[in-house]
Amino acid sequence: MSDYAVGRRFSIGAVLSRGFSIYFSNLMSFLPLSMIAYIPIWIGIMVLGDTTVTGQEGFTRGFAILAVVSIIAGYWLQAALVYGTISTMRGSAPSMGETFSRSLAALGGVLVLGIVVTIIIFAGTMLLIVPGVILSMMFFVAIPVAVVEQGGIGASLTRSRELTAGHRWSLFALFVILLVLMVAVAAIARVALGAGGEGVGGAGIWIGQLLNMVIGGIWATTIAVAYHDLRLLKDGGDTEQIARSFD
Repeated sequence: MSDYAVGRRFSIGAVLSRGFSIYFSNLMSFLPLSMIAYIPIWIGIMVLGDTTVTGQEGFTRGFAILAVVSIIAGYWLQAALVYGTISTMRGSAPSMGETFSRSLAALGGVLVLGIVVTIIIFAGTMLLIVPGVILSMMFFVAIPVAVVEQGGIGASLTRSRELTAGHRWSLFALFVILLVLMVAVAAIARVALGAGGEGVGGAGIWIGQLLNMVIGGIWATTIAVAYHDLRLLKDGGDTEQIARSFD
């Protein structure tokens, strides 16, 4: 894929288009990574589906834990696909093994950063929601920053805040589009399967999770593309300069 020629504005359409294109052009390496990220979620669904094991109180507690695990898995998937996305934009699509090994190297820092970001956003959401939305957009590219620029938690948060400044409404629109897509896909799966799709562990839940796994991969790839474009827009340079940190 040829290098991206930076314009004078951040284009939601261009980011989405390249996010989809890069994900599906690397499907054989990106999809297994999406599956790995979703394994803890699927295990949680199976456990929650057996109420004889969990009980009602355990179900409620387990559902909350599953929500947190889902968020953390999403952050790891972002880290895993950043390397593949930037490398593809550089012109050399990596293998699944290479991408996975790179993500493992950044795993500890990414998980801690992801937990910190989640806590910050949750605290902001408790303050009448709007602060949570603002913080979400402020730290929208914190994970790609940590993977590519290899800074600490504070440095990654600061850098993400700098890169997203002036573009947070566009990032919010991008977030909403991806969220609506994920919700719509899950709803279509439930409707298509009818009653069989109801309840935890129902067929519709599983089909929805499989489709959401793909959407989650597209989401992670798109965030990496957004980071790439914001960095070139703010700092100049080219894709090769960004990718050089992986050498």
